[in-house]
Amino acid sequence: MPPARISEDDFNNWWGSPVGLEFRKMLKENLDKLAYGTMTNAFSRDHIGNAIEVGRFIATMFYYNMSYKELMGE
Repeated sequence: MPPARISEDDFNNWWGSPVGLEFRKMLKENLDKLAYGTMTNAFSRDHIGNAIEVGRFIATMFYYNMSYKELMGE
């Protein structure tokens, strides 16, 4: 297996950097918006739209909770 392009320390330091913290904040805000939007009546009546929003929520949640091992495909 080729050496990792980034180390686990690099990953952890990035999440703790001002850019990483701002990115994580943006992800959290998006999760909140998606969770609220998925629960509104408009989305509840539209099953396809609701499924799309749930998919967006799950994808955003994955990035919000991503670990170094997930990033590296382990």
